[in-house]
Amino acid sequence: MTTIWVIISILLAINSMWLLKLNKDLAQTNDELIARNIMRSLIENEYKIPIKPLTDKQKELVNRWFNNNKED
Repeated sequence: MTTIWVIISILLAINSMWLLKLNKDLAQTNDELIARNIMRSLIENEYKIPIKPLTDKQKELVNRWFNNNKED
């Protein structure tokens, strides 16, 4: 009986680690998409002001995206 609980605990731990990694990847992708959409709206909509303030990570991505496109 103890073996079953050990196996279940190991499976749950592996599942939790996978979900944490997935959540981290989704958060990073979300920041990139927000930065890309903000830059696109600033370019296409004649400098429309974003509604929500950006996080530091999003500001960094916006600056990187803007600098890459400015060089082109």
